[in-house]
Amino acid sequence: MKTTLSCILAALVSFSSSVLAATSLVLEANDNLSIVDSSGASLMSLPSGSIGKKITADNQAFKLSFGEDLNNRHTLIIYPDPSSPQSLDLVILGQPVTMSKDSVLTVTASQDGSAAQFQAGVLGQITVAGSTVAPGGSQSVQNGNVVASPPQTL
Repeated sequence: MKTTLSCILAALVSFSSSVLAATSLVLEANDNLSIVDSSGASLMSLPSGSIGKKITADNQAFKLSFGEDLNNRHTLIIYPDPSSPQSLDLVILGQPVTMSKDSVLTVTASQDGSAAQFQAGVLGQITVAGSTVAPGGSQSVQNGNVVASPPQTL
């Protein structure tokens, strides 16, 4: 029994440290996107119009495009670096996100960042705040909370 509890505790510590040790993508007050590593160090600030920037942080490499759509909503496109694809653990606009090495994620957020839509590409696996997003599906977040999404119809 003691060994089982020790194993469970070790797994929980490992899980929580892996969740906490994630690269974060944060909207700044000046409408730039800040990339922050797991230690809290700001790695870079991307202005709107940044396309295909390679980001390497916390032993992860991914590509990131950041801009605004015609309605002045922030738009991010994130995918693992094609030269060395790997699964990603990120915190995007305050939400923990996991992405398989063959996935693409598009995030569209309101100007103030209080509402966001996380849209999965047609390949790969993505979870947002613990909820699996079906290929081609999406997950909404408002004021930091996941909002129930209607079922997808094809």
